[in-house]
Amino acid sequence: MQTADLLEREAVVAGLSTLVDGVWAGRSCSAFVTGAAGLGKTSVLGAAAKAAESRGLAVFRVCGQVMESAIPFGGLDQLLAELGGLQLRESTPPPVGGADLRMATYSHALTAMRRLPGGLIILDDLHWSDADSIAFVGFLCRRLCKLPAAWGVLGAMRMWPADGFEMCRGLVHDEHASVIGLQALSEAGAAKLMSSRIDRELTLSAIRDAWVTTAGNPLLLQQAAEMLQRGDRVATADGSSAEENASHLLLSRFGGVPPAGIRWLQAAAVLGSRFVPEVVCRVAGLRDDEHLAAMEAAIRGGLITAQPSGRCDFVHQLFRDALYTDLPAPLRMRLHGRAMTELDGRGLDADAAEHAARAYLVGDSLSIGILQRAGLAAAADGAFAAAADRLRAAVELSGAHSTPALLLAFGRVLVACPRSDEAITILRRLLLMTTVESSIQLDALRYLARAECVAGELKSSWMHFEEAVSAAEQFSAQMTVEVLLEWSQSMWHLSPAKALPMAARARTLARSCDRQIRILAELVWTHQALQTGDPSGLTELSRLGLSASAIDDAYPPQQAAASWSPQAAIVGAAILTEQYDGDHGRFLRMTAAAESSGAPEAAGMFVLMHAHGLVRLGRLREALDALSRARGMLDRVPALEATMNAAYAYIHLLDGRLADSLHYNMRAADLATRRGEINPLLYVHETRGHRALREGDLDLACREYSELEQLIDQMGIGEPCLVAWVAHAIEAHLAAGHDAEVNRVIGWLTDRSAVLPCHFPRIALATAQAMRADADGDTFGADAHYHNALAFHQGVTLPIEKVQTLLGYGKFLRRRRQPARARILLHEAIAISEAVGAHWLTDLARTELAVAGGRRRVDRQPDQLTPAERRVAALAHAGHGNRRIAAQLSISETTVETHLSHIYVKLSISSRHQLPAPRRPDPKLTTSAKHPG
Repeated sequence: MQTADLLEREAVVAGLSTLVDGVWAGRSCSAFVTGAAGLGKTSVLGAAAKAAESRGLAVFRVCGQVMESAIPFGGLDQLLAELGGLQLRESTPPPVGGADLRMATYSHALTAMRRLPGGLIILDDLHWSDADSIAFVGFLCRRLCKLPAAWGVLGAMRMWPADGFEMCRGLVHDEHASVIGLQALSEAGAAKLMSSRIDRELTLSAIRDAWVTTAGNPLLLQQAAEMLQRGDRVATADGSSAEENASHLLLSRFGGVPPAGIRWLQAAAVLGSRFVPEVVCRVAGLRDDEHLAAMEAAIRGGLITAQPSGRCDFVHQLFRDALYTDLPAPLRMRLHGRAMTELDGRGLDADAAEHAARAYLVGDSLSIGILQRAGLAAAADGAFAAAADRLRAAVELSGAHSTPALLLAFGRVLVACPRSDEAITILRRLLLMTTVESSIQLDALRYLARAECVAGELKSSWMHFEEAVSAAEQFSAQMTVEVLLEWSQSMWHLSPAKALPMAARARTLARSCDRQIRILAELVWTHQALQTGDPSGLTELSRLGLSASAIDDAYPPQQAAASWSPQAAIVGAAILTEQYDGDHGRFLRMTAAAESSGAPEAAGMFVLMHAHGLVRLGRLREALDALSRARGMLDRVPALEATMNAAYAYIHLLDGRLADSLHYNMRAADLATRRGEINPLLYVHETRGHRALREGDLDLACREYSELEQLIDQMGIGEPCLVAWVAHAIEAHLAAGHDAEVNRVIGWLTDRSAVLPCHFPRIALATAQAMRADADGDTFGADAHYHNALAFHQGVTLPIEKVQTLLGYGKFLRRRRQPARARILLHEAIAISEAVGAHWLTDLARTELAVAGGRRRVDRQPDQLTPAERRVAALAHAGHGNRRIAAQLSISETTVETHLSHIYVKLSISSRHQLPAPRRPDPKLTTSAKHPG
């Protein structure tokens, strides 16, 4: 490496060396170097690799190639080969049940890395990697801290093509990576570089002209220096753009090459920055002697380098780009056509497909066939981005003559990507064709209906699902059941009541099918019926012996469907019937199995259900741990984001972090509204309504609960345990004097309590009856109803609800001048809420206890923080997020959150924004925190 390559790059190299030191010390991290071509990105990565090797770290290098940017998983294959010769396609287990093969591929690669001792991954020219491999880099960087060994990821990329830069920007936004932008050289740096390459003194005017012409680009400055050394003048036409100046300088290097050599180099440029010389010869149409002479001249002229493998490389991508751009469009397309034919003859479909797309031979059967085969192969591997590019090109070249099979393949890939709007256009086009096989028509209807549902076109989705059911009936009962279940599951998140008829029909038809499809239909129907308030399916599940272990046997976790799993139905039923034990080990096995099989949506649903169950069990800290796992899935399942934020808002309200609760609540409401999601809004309204009720804003509380009730009615939900809203709504309406609303909600709750097997509706009803009796002046009746509510708590673990029952009962007794009885209940409420970490409820109970004449039991002075808590508080006050704090102090994010919750209680505050400045700043805590990537 020449010293000139790193001119004015000392700070960047030092920063990357610090990152390498962190990996060597056991801290995983990632960073990306961005900048235009020729600024020295490869050189600074080389310096970082050298620093890593000097530390004894293993270094794994991957480099993107311009003509390989659509080869399925090309970059990931390179990486796995570097990591130990692993073959992705030969070793990735195929997913089943409609799961996402791309996610299975990513999980497999991550599993392979878990077995390695760590090291530094260098990703050069990341912008030329295929989109699916770029997505894997984002997937990996978000999970580096989960790997047992320390890993560093260093990438370099241009701003365009945009896939790599967009991935990088998302990582930086979420604090999983840092970015370093390379700048052009200063005029002084340009002078130093040029002086090192010219054996005579340059005038200031010549240096200034070269610096302006090259825009300070180091590579172009080297070309300018060589021109000056030869005695040529560095000059461009007036008004030339930077791109034109660069092309002029680079093409000047080819001035002495003979015509046959130019033809050879042009063919090489069409094949990419790396190429096989024999293929270049065929594409250029040269004789063997011309080919050998041209290749020798290019090597001696310093334009290409020969590799031991027999391939050749341009010395820099910019030389290839200049030649390629300079080619007249007709000649360029003709050369791509020749390259396609040559590579196809060698059986290299994936390589030939890129040339087929660039040759753009409309109507050419060979081009269309190559693109279609490459697209189908990419889809079979789960490389959906590459598949979409190839199949789109095939459809464009086919024009009006696209076959139904081609359009269906393209539509399916677009649904998988997901690109719903484009999928809808293609699949509707297919269905307008006059001659379509019935099997293709059925699949097109199914995929179209799913895409329309995702896009919010519910009326069209409903119509096409109906047509798909009719088409499936011509095949078999099992096919019909599968379509009905797809329909039901697509509509379920919008309205269980509207989804239930399809599930009921599938359940009936499935009785004539095999046991596995019958179990699946029974589970879907039971899960949806229970949410509408009908528990009758639980009896059938019991009769069939469908326990959690039996479901695991019939449907192993790795057989989760892409968006749903039978285990999730069992867990959902257990939570709603208060039979869930919060088995964390099973939760981890289930989510890991679903993720590894490429079913992130199923895993995400299971995570959110588990978090819901843990909150009901009063295990708030574990629920936050589960949600942190869901947060790690957002890059694969963005549909989780609104519900996850709503769950964070709900839990943070309970644990007393009111500012954080408000932040997450607003985020959830915004996302759910924009995406047309209803479920998250249930928690949004409950969180807002409950807080407004406790803070005395009855107008706001009543508005929130009225909106929540409307959503409940709209969705046809008949299960009060989905969101614990009813008792709070009744309390708000009672306090506001809304008798009609009180009677309506109590009537609904009375009906639910009569049929559901769970305790919570009875607890809520008894509490509501107590509040209404108290409002009517019936002290004896209110006392009896509160007593009944506490009795219903026996034999069921609902600590959050019990605290609220005790708080309401204690408040009633205090107002009825029975402070001694009130204090007993309020002390119990404080003990339970402190034990589960529901600090907001603790504060409410303590306030009520003080009014009742009791004393607050405090174990230590409020500001007596432990040393660990002081360190966390200092970093939080400095503005660092939990991820950065965890990395700086070498602790987990969960531990950071635990410390913060203790700090808030001791300092009697509700958020990090209220933290006081540390009394004696620790110099070690003021350094820039290194996040774990």
